[in-house]
Amino acid sequence: MKDSILTILKKHRGFFLATSLATIFFLGNLIWIYKDTGLPFIGDDSRYLQATYEMYSPIKDGNLSEAYNRWETLFIHPDRFPRTPLFAMLSVPSFLIFGVSEDIALATNVFVLFVNSLLLFCLTQILFKQKSKAQAVFAGLVTVLLYNTMPGFLGYARLYMSETLQTTFVLLIVLFVLKYGKKAGIKEFFVLGIVSALAILLRFLMPFYLLIPALLLIYLQISNKEAKVQYLRRIVAFLFGFIPLFLTWYGNNLAAYIEFTKFTSSGSLASFYSLGPVSDPMTAIRFGYIIVTWLFGWPAFLLSMFLLLVFIVRLVKKYKQINFKQLLLDKRVLLLLTPIPFLITLFLSESKTARYFVPVMALWLPLLSYLSIDMIKNIKAAKYLVGFLLILIAYPFMQTIFGFLPRMPLTGMNPANAFYREQMSENLPYDFFLDAYKQFTDKDYRIYNLAEQPSFNDAQLIWYATQKGVSIKNSHEFSRYTSLEDGYKELEKADIVVVTNNPEGDGFWIEKYLDIAKYVRESNDFMHLVTSEEFTSGRSYSIYLSTKTFERISL
Repeated sequence: MKDSILTILKKHRGFFLATSLATIFFLGNLIWIYKDTGLPFIGDDSRYLQATYEMYSPIKDGNLSEAYNRWETLFIHPDRFPRTPLFAMLSVPSFLIFGVSEDIALATNVFVLFVNSLLLFCLTQILFKQKSKAQAVFAGLVTVLLYNTMPGFLGYARLYMSETLQTTFVLLIVLFVLKYGKKAGIKEFFVLGIVSALAILLRFLMPFYLLIPALLLIYLQISNKEAKVQYLRRIVAFLFGFIPLFLTWYGNNLAAYIEFTKFTSSGSLASFYSLGPVSDPMTAIRFGYIIVTWLFGWPAFLLSMFLLLVFIVRLVKKYKQINFKQLLLDKRVLLLLTPIPFLITLFLSESKTARYFVPVMALWLPLLSYLSIDMIKNIKAAKYLVGFLLILIAYPFMQTIFGFLPRMPLTGMNPANAFYREQMSENLPYDFFLDAYKQFTDKDYRIYNLAEQPSFNDAQLIWYATQKGVSIKNSHEFSRYTSLEDGYKELEKADIVVVTNNPEGDGFWIEKYLDIAKYVRESNDFMHLVTSEEFTSGRSYSIYLSTKTFERISL
């Protein structure tokens, strides 16, 4: 038995080494998660965590009918923006096995990072089929290292964002095209339909991510020159796999979600997150800087630019020898081109969100490894530069875990790529509110938070309360895209109002917030100050009750 295990390990040595390296990163991430005591960095983390809990509860009780009812309306609320639902299911099995915990959810997400590392290793091996086995394995290990240390991949896994799981689906579908592109039959298309439905339930943008692989799959299928009925059967098989799953959520919510995407991409909400006019070159430069600092990190960006420059020079020299038709079907070209249409779309949209690029950006990592190995092989001095840059890429990961290491300047801006946070002061404003809330929560009071802040927001309040065993079912907030008129209407319906006395922000956003906060303070006829407190962070909060609620509690 011992010999057979050794034989297997020797035969699959590359995959074993990749698994070992990915495991080291996974364990390092678990240490970071355990040590980091801070709250989620942004509201989306908390929204997904709360939705996971809402799906977990009926499943734990064995009430599958209620679980399906919740699924159909998940993230659909008259006062909140809709979100696609699948990511909320990711940590449900973990909650059932290990219990409800933010750390458990984060550990699940970094486990997906681990799985993606192995998928990328396999993708790299496909690229290196014509190279030596040693080169293929080394390139695969470089890919795993890059994926686990670059800010865009590591950071969003630690932030509990869906980009990590989106990357899984992108990689699976690209691997499907590379493996089955020409020979895919009815069974393969049925499975592809299921995977595609899950992918679009995770992110509505998924078809835009996979435009080029889809076109390649269509081309490869047509090149078989089969009878039309065969193609029709495959399309039907795909639809049989796709439509039933797709309709479970989009059947009722597709129209609402399309309206939301219009509102955020080109509507009034887009202006709040715009970096400037799309036609202004400075806007593109600002967005490029965000992509470099939040997704690549400076060392990885410099490595990419260096490799790209050398590759272009070599390509120009061999221009006359290139068979462009054959080149377009090259697997490396597929990986190079797939992210580009979506990247162009991001630059041309008014509302620019860099993290949307993460799932397809991962496809460039095997190419970077390929070019690195190719350069080291052809340029002797290149191995020192490539090696130095790889060390600079990996070192920040170790910095985030081991406090005794010398501090080097931050090479990326993603907050989850920093040293873990040991202070508990972020929790204090939420504890302050819950201590007051528990004293007068006999009824389902309507909470209104003034206003949405990184240090205190509606999504985090609901999730934090859930972890403390307190249910908050009726909470709303004044956000940067809420008008003063709508804010005043919400105040009239509110029972409890939370005011941040010294908010963060600038421009029109801060002006309208200060206006509505002043309105609350001066409305003694229908608002009563109950308590207030200032914390060591410098933030100060006040809690008000409406007159009707105040009188009800007094009685």
